[in-house]
Amino acid sequence: MMPSRSEKLERKNRLLEQLVPEHDIGLDVTSLNHLVAAIRATSPSERQKALDKATEAYRNALDDVLYLYENGGAHSEKQSTTL
Repeated sequence: MMPSRSEKLERKNRLLEQLVPEHDIGLDVTSLNHLVAAIRATSPSERQKALDKATEAYRNALDDVLYLYENGGAHSEKQSTTL
């Protein structure tokens, strides 16, 4: 059985925590804008589309951060990254 989208995101979050346990992560503007659109949505389908976009934006940002760490593009000192 394929893991769900939330399971995949959780796995990526755990991987990032293992790489740099003290790393602070926040949501970027793109993810937040999609979440705001979901809150303001007037129909369930519009809400779901906005939530899907927010999830995809978060996943892409998380992949970018993990890529940097896996390829030595970021140092392991405490720092804050926006996702």
